[in-house]
Amino acid sequence: MLELRPNCELCDCDLPPHSDQAMICTYECTYCANCVETVLQNACPTCGGGFQKRPFRPQKSWRVELKLGLQNHPASSARRHTEFTSEDIVAHVERIKRIAPQIVRGCIRKGAPARQNWIENPTHPVGRSLAYGSVILRSADAHSYCLPTSPQTGRAHSK
Repeated sequence: MLELRPNCELCDCDLPPHSDQAMICTYECTYCANCVETVLQNACPTCGGGFQKRPFRPQKSWRVELKLGLQNHPASSARRHTEFTSEDIVAHVERIKRIAPQIVRGCIRKGAPARQNWIENPTHPVGRSLAYGSVILRSADAHSYCLPTSPQTGRAHSK
């Protein structure tokens, strides 16, 4: 179960349970959307993975017998702060910011080339539209991979 941490671990701004600005990595490191975009550039300073919006936990238990919701499982009140210095974060982000987390930092293909070496491959037999919208990419070594696309641009996520 997610802790729903109460603050950005970098700038310490409040991120209440229903904040649409809370972003988390797969280890639940929690940062505000502004820090993720402007400082971290979608690279978690701890694990190197990308971030997603933190989901909301309903206030009440809609299935009373399950005892769910914030009324039964409240958000954490323990404030956390990153253990890394500003200099370390800048160096870490600079080292990996050009690598798409879905390809290299993620689990699709470790050691794949940086994102600028990838090109869209609309002629791939699978095509370009899968369940939630995706694009097939082909690396310089001609291997193809499927990545989710951005709802705003229709292009593969590049951060």
